[in-house]
Amino acid sequence: MYATFSVESGAWRRASPAHASSVASVANGNPVSVQALRTLPDSILVGWGVRRLDNPSIPSGLPHQEMVESGIVINGDRATQTYAWQDLSLDLAKKRAKAQIDLTADQLRITDITIAIDGADYEFPMDPDATHKYTMLAGALSSGVGYPADGIPFVVKVEGVKQRLRLNATQWQTVVTAMSTRIFEISNRESTLENDIDNAEDLSALRAIDLQGGWTP
Repeated sequence: MYATFSVESGAWRRASPAHASSVASVANGNPVSVQALRTLPDSILVGWGVRRLDNPSIPSGLPHQEMVESGIVINGDRATQTYAWQDLSLDLAKKRAKAQIDLTADQLRITDITIAIDGADYEFPMDPDATHKYTMLAGALSSGVGYPADGIPFVVKVEGVKQRLRLNATQWQTVVTAMSTRIFEISNRESTLENDIDNAEDLSALRAIDLQGGWTP
């Protein structure tokens, strides 16, 4: 990117290569292509009112802030874009905070859950397709369909390796309890954070809320 001087505003402005080429062409009296801008030395460009624009490393801001351009500083024959962190409005910050916890909750709901069955740990998938199958099975059993005497095989993972695990009725109930508990805990954490966000009176109070902690893994 480049910087060109705006007579109207009396300040240097960020300029695209095409605009910088136009400014240089007018000042030079002859066309200066975008390709030429890339290779010409800084000392030539500055004579045409064009400077290469550098972007500095930017320190991190506080939560609920956004970065904004704060001006262009001249450094010799080059220019540097400066930035500043600016507080969001409280309403916007709350909206984004709630969107963040919604995303976290949604991701946790579809994360595999590890459940101990007879002393061994198994990872049960919680993706939409898997949870749909669990829901259909639970619905059938609650409507009076008997649990098969020889059990039901489920897709699980052991140390990342997929396999089939046949569960009896008691083991299935252990799975249902673990999955339900996790869903309840996620929903409770989500609700608690939403209430905390609603009750925050300013950005300092909002920043004090730990949006990442307290979730069921």
